[in-house]
Amino acid sequence: MSRTESSSAKVVRNAGRHPLVLVFFVVCIGICLDRFSVIPAAFWCSLSALAVAHWRRLDRSGRSRLGALMLLLSVVALGGFWHNVRWELFPGDELARYASDEPTPACLRVVALDTVQWSPPDPQTALNTRPSAETSRVSVRVEAIRCGGRWLIVSGRSSLVTSGRLKDVHRGDRLQAMAFLSRTRSPSNPGEPDFAAMRRRRRQLTVLHCRHAECIRRIEHGRCWSPLRLVGRTRLWGERILEQHVGADRGTLAAALLLGARDRLDPEEKQTFFLTGTLHLLAISGLHVGVLASLFWLLTRLELLPRGAMFFFSSASAVAY
Repeated sequence: MSRTESSSAKVVRNAGRHPLVLVFFVVCIGICLDRFSVIPAAFWCSLSALAVAHWRRLDRSGRSRLGALMLLLSVVALGGFWHNVRWELFPGDELARYASDEPTPACLRVVALDTVQWSPPDPQTALNTRPSAETSRVSVRVEAIRCGGRWLIVSGRSSLVTSGRLKDVHRGDRLQAMAFLSRTRSPSNPGEPDFAAMRRRRRQLTVLHCRHAECIRRIEHGRCWSPLRLVGRTRLWGERILEQHVGADRGTLAAALLLGARDRLDPEEKQTFFLTGTLHLLAISGLHVGVLASLFWLLTRLELLPRGAMFFFSSASAVAY
């Protein structure tokens, strides 16, 4: 057997041992086909149904290899259908239907989907002489928009940005905001980041800007026992602990390295990480999880708890982190 034949046989054997890798690959093919072409969702549904029907017929007749190809084709169609639904299809009461490219004033009721991210003002440089203020940002789910004297039910996700420090807002809180509503703009110059496409992947088609934090009022607290709300409060508690024990300046860097809170970092510090090729340290990655798991592994060596209990506790802590 030649080297090429042995390599091909090895690839086939590995694909049979790890079928989910092959499924993941063909799903990505379907997503890319729908992303860079104009194919309606009905075509993907029809293609998937026909492929499954042919797979059943070929499998009963004993032609299992052709049947497997038909089954993979149906998975490709499912990947394309999923991307088409996420990228193209939005409900009829989507907030973007009330928005335009130019900001317009609006009064809305929203629900916070995350803890507030706070950013300090940008330093003035030779290329940036305009004075700026600190900003707060939070992802929200829109519930209603006021039209005259009545409230209209709407849906969709958006990003709520305000000047100043927005305090005591956590996941699940219902807010009422007086903001300027606009669609996310596409890049106007070549080479600019396409923030509109990035937000569309998160099903966000609009942006809400408030001039002051006082324009946002909480009208109802979220559920205190919500796990994701507890995670957000725990993260804020960790930032306060780091700032208390490490210091205000170094605490910001420690929060960025350990908790992924990069918003409060000075732009010059971010540029330093970028130039030295260590920008990945500011993102929660396998390195951080590995350090945490190693710490718990050292605790198991002290035999404070049974090995099985420490293994379960270490795994649960790594997943929660």
